Amino acid sequence: MREFSAHRLGGDPVPDDLRRLLPHRDELAERTGIELSWAKDWAPWLDQSYLRAEERADPHIAANIRAMADVSSLIAFVAQEEEDQWFGFWRGPDKLPIAQCPLVFLDNEGQFNPCVGSTFAECVLEHTWGEEQFQELRDWFRSLGIAIPFDDQKALLARDWPARSHDAKKLHDELFDRYLRQSK
Repeated sequence: MREFSAHRLGGDPVPDDLRRLLPHRDELAERTGIELSWAKDWAPWLDQSYLRAEERADPHIAANIRAMADVSSLIAFVAQEEEDQWFGFWRGPDKLPIAQCPLVFLDNEGQFNPCVGSTFAECVLEHTWGEEQFQELRDWFRSLGIAIPFDDQKALLARDWPARSHDAKKLHDELFDRYLRQSK
């Protein structure tokens, strides 16, 4: 727990749902394809080695890479989905305590998407496909002592967005526009 807190959460306390999931991380990965990480220098979302030199020279791509890196530095990423997509806590420029942070999902297209879920477990459920899988995963979370106040995915997705949940996307868009203008 100490390593996870230090390496992924900047020393903040580990939220209850993650504290309960960490000992079951292998089963979480098997059930969902989502792996928790607490490696100190873990940042695969910053890897741009797949881009050719001419792609990196494109002003739009260069602006996006720079904006992604800047926004990512304000997120405490904790997990990776199989398809190179990541879950994290949006700390923002004010470096909010983890307990006050909304969750975000960085997809493999470089888009910062808000999570309607207010906990990591709820965010995982939000990204679950199909009601049967949702119910199985919800029941497993509950068996671990994780409070899930929703009986179905529809109720979870009908919830209001947490405060500041769209801020990462807004900041990315602002920085992208700024960096693109600077390149001209």
